[in-house]
This record gives sequence, C-alpha cells and structure tokens, in this order.
Amino acid sequence: MAYQGWARELKVEDFAPQEGFIRVMEEFDVDIFTRPRGHSLEEFRPRLRHLETSGVRIAYLVPEDLILLKQGSWREKDKLDVAAMRKILGR
Repeated sequence: MAYQGWARELKVEDFAPQEGFIRVMEEFDVDIFTRPRGHSLEEFRPRLRHLETSGVRIAYLVPEDLILLKQGSWREKDKLDVAAMRKILGR
C-alpha cells in the first residue's frame, strides 16, 4: 500500500500486524514494515539504537538485525546491503 502526500493522516490501525509494508512517499520514500519476514519489533527492542534529531527520537536496527531481515532476499539491493554490512562489521 502506498501513501503519497498525507502521511500525517496515518493511524495505528493502518499498520496491520502482518507480513508486508506501507510505503510513505513524502520528501523521500520510506517503507514501514510491521512484521518483516515474520519478526516483530519486540524481538529487536533490546538491541535498538536511537538517533535524536530536531527533538524527535528515532529508533533503528543494529546492522546484525538488518542482516537477519535482508539475508535470503531475492532483491539485488538487499544482497548488496548484506554484503556491505558484513564487510563493515568485519572491520
């Protein structure tokens, strides 16, 4: 499902706890996954990192968890991401 120009109108109910994603297309595109590859945020919560910008705290996954979600993907971009993250972690 894609939303363009009205991301502020999204509600919690729009994010069903099932496989798939919502694409938000504003100044830049963001894919929001609610159950990526069968996993939930609760599994990753203990390892989340945070970035604070403009008074907003943004959670993001550690590289190891991104690798877990992207490995085995058929998308070439995901394969390149996994290889790059493994290389970075190997340093």
